[in-house]
Amino acid sequence: MSEAQIIALARRFAEERGWTWYEPVVVRARQWKNLASFQVDTHAGSRGANIRMILAAADGRLLHAAYLPR
Repeated sequence: MSEAQIIALARRFAEERGWTWYEPVVVRARQWKNLASFQVDTHAGSRGANIRMILAAADGRLLHAAYLPR
């Protein structure tokens, strides 16, 4: 999956949960529980109102999601 596809999926998952999406967004490739994945962080470089999601690299499946209010 491309970075643009990962961001679009993460944004959709955030909207489904009613979480506010702030730019900038940072996407990093990583391993999560021995699975190739991407970590998506919103409101990068700021404290609060951050979303962190981990999506499977192969199919975009949501593996982990957290809203960090502060």
